[in-house]
Amino acid sequence: MPDYDGVHYAQQHLNKYIAFITNQRRRMKEVFGRNVYGFIEKNDNEKGYYQVIN
Repeated sequence: MPDYDGVHYAQQHLNKYIAFITNQRRRMKEVFGRNVYGFIEKNDNEKGYYQVIN
């Protein structure tokens, strides 16, 4: 998505609960808000995914 990314999606869809899977920690502050439920780093193991999702 060259002109649209998860940051834009989160800002425009405040009625959705979002968990980001990312390797760009520097952008986390941009999207932190009431609809962002959590962040998962791409290099996390499977257990880390379940902790955020559950």
